[in-house]
Amino acid sequence: MVDMSTSNPCASAEETIELELLLTALQRSAGVNLEPFDRPLLYKHLLRHLTEQGLANIGDLIPRILHDRAARERLIDALIVKKTSLFRDPACFRLLRDQVIPYLQTFPYFRIWHAGCSTGLEVISMAILLREANLLDRSTIFASDIDDHSLRLAKEGCAPLDTFAASCKAYKEAGGRAALGDYCKVIDDKLHFDPRLLNGVVFAHHDFLTDPPIGTMHLILCRNVLMYYGPESRHRGMEQLAQSVAPHGFITFGHKEHLAWPHLDEAYRVIDSAWRIYQRLRPEHATHRVQPPANVTPEQGFPS
Repeated sequence: MVDMSTSNPCASAEETIELELLLTALQRSAGVNLEPFDRPLLYKHLLRHLTEQGLANIGDLIPRILHDRAARERLIDALIVKKTSLFRDPACFRLLRDQVIPYLQTFPYFRIWHAGCSTGLEVISMAILLREANLLDRSTIFASDIDDHSLRLAKEGCAPLDTFAASCKAYKEAGGRAALGDYCKVIDDKLHFDPRLLNGVVFAHHDFLTDPPIGTMHLILCRNVLMYYGPESRHRGMEQLAQSVAPHGFITFGHKEHLAWPHLDEAYRVIDSAWRIYQRLRPEHATHRVQPPANVTPEQGFPS
């Protein structure tokens, strides 16, 4: 267990104890394990949340989160940064469209894993790319997160209405072949996306640091997630995710993440160093043959 009194000089011994108790309460009550997160960053976000809630001490949060689900979700939202958007970093999605999807096209069926999917907007973005390549019904997308509140929002397949203009721009920059409006409609001041985009998506509460791997994947996206973890956990997370990459499959991390990966040079080809896209070259073990699930159905008309 990291000692906050040394990793973050702003934390007192009492605050260190309170934080450890708070993290235990979160894990026991919500199944959210924030132990691996970078402690100075976690502490910074926690102090901001205390100010917003008008509380003086970290310990004051513990009874609130144990007895008030809304208070618990507000705290998790404050501690887990959920910066995501449709076609976030369009240059990355353009590379995936141009250099990764053509490879996936050679398979009769393939699997993609969004590790740390947050509220699912980048999952929807990938589904749109696959649909435009006529590959959506040949794929299964696994979308996982440690936060059940984020997963509930992701399953709804919605985006804030005020993001539409920026999302249209990002979609075009990512090489979109139609109009983003073709995939969504406005209902109750939200953008509701074509539900067929999520037909082949499996949402699951999963911690890639501690839970068993989901399975062998042809593409893994873990973008701007590991940057919030401490150095040891960041390295372990990369190793855990890499175990699930199929031979000649792909993995991509966030372009803002400073990652030291000792196996990169020996086992992966760099597709793009700026956007952290890599292709596995030398498999350590054979991949398992995977079969398409029964719930992936042919396209049907978007209901009016």
